[in-house]
Amino acid sequence: MTEHAIRSEAGELINLLNIASLTNNPVEYYSSVFRAFEKAFANERGTNLLRSLKSNELLYNLARSNVRPPEDSSENSLSRNGYDELLRTLVRIRDNCAHLRGRTGYPPGDRRLLSEVQPYAEVVEALVRARIDQLTNEADEDDFNSGV
Repeated sequence: MTEHAIRSEAGELINLLNIASLTNNPVEYYSSVFRAFEKAFANERGTNLLRSLKSNELLYNLARSNVRPPEDSSENSLSRNGYDELLRTLVRIRDNCAHLRGRTGYPPGDRRLLSEVQPYAEVVEALVRARIDQLTNEADEDDFNSGV
């Protein structure tokens, strides 16, 4: 990837996070940060989102470095099973944010906005920020290696 492409991708992710920061609505915020998450990590467009995310080794490595296992886990870092469960949860919350029907979705005042949406929005944002940092470091290395 060229330095310009790297900076462009990082800039696009930063822009998406900035747009997300403009809302106080937890559902809109989660949906917005998840758009940045998809842009950063869903490499296989037009396929099953969950499958695409699960197969992304870059995301898996960033998750292992930036996401703690659940408190009831005896593991020090996120296992592959823990990673898969995390992704299922993130996609389920995204689906619930996008669709309010029957027993799914988050109606206004729903207790799950505080227990599910906000904490996991922080996880999604942290992973996107970790990708931005990684891209920025790659661009800086390219600058250094090219003598800029």
